Amino acid sequence: MQTGSGQPRCKVKTERSGAALVAPLLLIMYIKLTALPNKDGEFYNVLVNTDRVIGMKEGITKDFFEKIKKDEHGYPETYTEVITRGASFFVTQTLTEIQDLINHECT
Repeated sequence: MQTGSGQPRCKVKTERSGAALVAPLLLIMYIKLTALPNKDGEFYNVLVNTDRVIGMKEGITKDFFEKIKKDEHGYPETYTEVITRGASFFVTQTLTEIQDLINHECT
């Protein structure tokens, strides 16, 4: 189901109480993403509430001297910034991987 803003949203459940229809119960959906490594080089998981996501932006990892970091195959290391109301998260997944997670959870 698509909302007017173009963002996917999961189906809304409703409850019936006798003959009256009670307010809908909203399903809050979280997706698990992998955050960029901390100073010790350890990765950790982040749960992101998809209803609070404002936008996402991909970037390329740079070192201290603004030189682009590359992986063992010579490709630039990328990250995605997930911007939500209240916080930002830097994660290892790409935009398409995150959108696939959101679309998969909504079906």
